[in-house]
Amino acid sequence: MSDETHEVARKDVKRRSKPIDDREEAYEHIGRFTVLDKIAAGGMGVVFAAHDEQLDRKVAIKILHGRENRNEEAYGRMMREARAMARLSHPNVVQVHDVGEVDGKVFVAMEYVQGLTLRKWLKAEHRSWRDVLDIFRQAGQGLVAAHAAGIVHRDFKPDNVIVGKDRRVKVLDFGLARWHDASDSALADLDESIDSEERSRSEERNRSEERSRSSERSHSGERSRERSRSRERSRPHELASDDARSLTRTGWVMGTPAYMSPEQHNGFPADMRSDQFSFCVALYEALYGRRPFPGRSFNQVAKSITEEDPLPAPPDSHVPKWLQRVIMRGLSRDPASRFPSMEALLAGFEDFQAKVDARNANMLRLETSLGSLLVGLFWILDWMFVREYIWLTGLLRGAVVAYGLGVHVLCRQRPRLVERYVDFFVFTINLAAGWSIAAIVWLEGGLESPYYAGLNLLVLCVGIMYLWTLRMALVLDGVIYAFYMMPLVLGIIEVRDAGVILMNQFFLLSTIILTVAAQHQRYAQQRREFLAEQESSLLREEVAAMVRGGLRPELHDRARFLLLAEDEFQRSRRFRRPMACLVMGIDGFAEINEHYDDSVGDELLAYISQRIVKEIRQFDLVGKYHADEFVFLLPETELDNARDVAERLIDKLSHTPVSTRAGIVEITLSLGLSELSDDVADLATLLSHSISALERAKREGGARVGVWNEVTTDSTRLRRSRRKPSRARG
Repeated sequence: MSDETHEVARKDVKRRSKPIDDREEAYEHIGRFTVLDKIAAGGMGVVFAAHDEQLDRKVAIKILHGRENRNEEAYGRMMREARAMARLSHPNVVQVHDVGEVDGKVFVAMEYVQGLTLRKWLKAEHRSWRDVLDIFRQAGQGLVAAHAAGIVHRDFKPDNVIVGKDRRVKVLDFGLARWHDASDSALADLDESIDSEERSRSEERNRSEERSRSSERSHSGERSRERSRSRERSRPHELASDDARSLTRTGWVMGTPAYMSPEQHNGFPADMRSDQFSFCVALYEALYGRRPFPGRSFNQVAKSITEEDPLPAPPDSHVPKWLQRVIMRGLSRDPASRFPSMEALLAGFEDFQAKVDARNANMLRLETSLGSLLVGLFWILDWMFVREYIWLTGLLRGAVVAYGLGVHVLCRQRPRLVERYVDFFVFTINLAAGWSIAAIVWLEGGLESPYYAGLNLLVLCVGIMYLWTLRMALVLDGVIYAFYMMPLVLGIIEVRDAGVILMNQFFLLSTIILTVAAQHQRYAQQRREFLAEQESSLLREEVAAMVRGGLRPELHDRARFLLLAEDEFQRSRRFRRPMACLVMGIDGFAEINEHYDDSVGDELLAYISQRIVKEIRQFDLVGKYHADEFVFLLPETELDNARDVAERLIDKLSHTPVSTRAGIVEITLSLGLSELSDDVADLATLLSHSISALERAKREGGARVGVWNEVTTDSTRLRRSRRKPSRARG
């Protein structure tokens, strides 16, 4: 818990927090992991940094204190965290590598992230609202991934977010997570991992406590029953039933009070919109330096969250109004008034930002054009009237200034009106500016004037800037249009020098080409961004649909796999998303075919084909590549996570006795692994890297995972001892 956690929560932590067992401090090995150092300790457990001897990497291990393992609630919570995080493979979620027991205590080995908690990152130095929003966007993407897998975090707060040294954000600590959809068959398979004996002991304990509470309730009278009925009537319809698999009993308040949603404080089950509320509380606190719902005790905070509106933003804040509106909607007391999903909330950030950027660009276009007009008109007025008509000069100057101020005020006070007629305003102002600049040059000596050559050079430079600096494109619109109209006006002047005429036409053509090219490039960029967002949205919907439906991937033939893999490869490369490729082969497959007939080899391949589609994730691609080789394409997967997939495949399928018509045949498997990087130009290169890694793993004895371009030349060896395929035992 954070330092600002309220009095009741602090007392509870103090009551539970006791010195860590000496044995926990003295650990040298936890499972296959070598303990390096203790990272942190809390009321429920301790976190160690450790080294994974098998995969040669650093991990973080969370282990429950011995006394807590006697508590089925704590045990179940730890197992829930492991199951929840193991389901997720996303760049913004801490990956779980392993779960087990040591000395009767549960441990979870997870990805080690070098960095600070979000709370410490915010306190380290002053952060602009843009930096804060960028970090929270990444954390929000982690929650989106969790929600797509049917998982509600229920305890999102700055202490449960890690900001790495590379500014990559990871959401962690799913210890209070619960499954969102009780009808999801894919999640139902995971629940079978809960030990039936532990479950029966927990149910017996709950029945005992229920009998005790029933005895107390018998003396509470009719008024207590009426309050209970009233509470049921006031319960929101969409939150009326809890997930049967949630280990939190109805009425218990779990989470960090300051970040909990109103429905959690009222004892109702949390859903994905509850995570959205907690997310917005944390974002509000990060932007304004205070929480939206004040209070020094648990009761005060609960009353503020459930009955009061959030505090308004400080008047001197630099946070834009549109961002305030998004946060305030996410802090709505009624879940139905919030965004329909975390993804919609993040999209709200993007939509509002795009509208504000467009509005600011329009304002800059108008004011830039107006500035060029004013300069030109003042110059003309000075030359024409300053000697004879001083009074007329003053009057015209006043009118020009009044016009400029009027447009400026209109830009600030009626931005929507300006947006509607912005093209008309810019066209008329540029027309006047172009004529005024042309008149200036003509009055100073015509086309032979040095001013003309200088202005044309300026036009060319601005056009080049316009082409390559797209963010300044809207700002420079007014200047460019005003300048490239100037040669058209000057063309009506009689000029005898053919060289001057040629130069005039050259600069005119160059400016028009640069302007058109810049407009085309800007349009192409906007179209790429739109298509990228559409494709990403469709991909997320497809993955979410597969997760909800519990669909399994299909084993494709070689041609179909290459066709689908090429599309996925191009998408990942275009949007710079992580991707890994695995090629799996049967060790000694040629010897098996020589010792038996081909039908035995076919039976082995059929057995593996049936098993692998059950072991990989829903959105992975898998296909038959060669006679005894299978290939896996893992989108949105970094190298370390792909290693976990490869290890699990070998762990599940290798050293497996297979019943064939010739008897029992035991097989081992090897895998080659590679990842998408800048030097991988096409899918064929990625596949060749994985095949090379597979061949190296087989040369080194098999039953291994070979990784392309590893720093060390040793491939990964599994814990099981290596054995060669045995003869049939019939």
